[in-house]
Amino acid sequence: MGGKGSGSSRVDSSAIKSKLDLASKESDEQAYNVRVNELLQSLLTDINQRGSSVDVHIAEIEKKLKEDIDEFISLQFGGSVSKHTYVDGLSDVDMLMVINDSSLTDKGPDAVSKHVLDVLKSRFPTSDIVQGKLAITVRFQDVEVQILPAIKRATGFKIADATGKNWSDVIKPDKFREKLSKVNADMNKKLIPMIKVVKNMISNLPENVKPTGYHIEALAIEAFENYKGKATIKDMITHFYKDAPKYISSPIPDKTNQSVYVDEYCGRIDSKVRVEMATHFDRISRSLQNADKTCSDSVWDDLLK
Repeated sequence: MGGKGSGSSRVDSSAIKSKLDLASKESDEQAYNVRVNELLQSLLTDINQRGSSVDVHIAEIEKKLKEDIDEFISLQFGGSVSKHTYVDGLSDVDMLMVINDSSLTDKGPDAVSKHVLDVLKSRFPTSDIVQGKLAITVRFQDVEVQILPAIKRATGFKIADATGKNWSDVIKPDKFREKLSKVNADMNKKLIPMIKVVKNMISNLPENVKPTGYHIEALAIEAFENYKGKATIKDMITHFYKDAPKYISSPIPDKTNQSVYVDEYCGRIDSKVRVEMATHFDRISRSLQNADKTCSDSVWDDLLK
């Protein structure tokens, strides 16, 4: 009876090596993703803790306004706090000071602001409080709060116009907030924390090419409205930096009617500011893509600092 040929039991060493290499690569990628996700969660915890004092200051301001101004109705979030994208030191805390259509509003926004300024100075004598064309700014040690006098209307609010002397046309801050909330829900509520991380990441950009918080939020809506990728913060950040440059190049219409464009400060289509800003975003995008290829969590560590 013949024995088996020597070649029939030969093991394909190249196939085994390929499988081992693939397993090793998958293991490296898993470990890399775990490390990056840990970095992101740690940063988000820190960001949320830094913003925890905002509610305390707002409560103190509201209490004083209720005591001294009969026409005062309430404070309503108008900026990043209302959209839950607030990052201490990187976002505005805009509060709409809603008042009755009464004798106080008949005096115009400038007179209302002066009255509010006096009221707040009596309550916070050691804080730096200044009146601008649109708002009263209260600078606490840990946060800056802007109070914008506003008249409630059926379809929105009126605030001071560009001159600060007259009431504006109706603005609709809820319209933008509702859109952001919808896209956030579509992304399994990962869009808001992603925006917080991005705001933190852009804090080190040069001032002349640093987007505003509102601009970042508008870019996020554009980038994720039709997004089909993974709804994880890490993957969404990578997509955001890859996709945002094409939206930076052109003005984004302002859904609130407060201005014509969200990013008017960037100028015309393909302006120098827009080109430089897009270049910074593209540079970050390429760094993140290279990090994924080499499983280098140190790149993320540097960008998140």
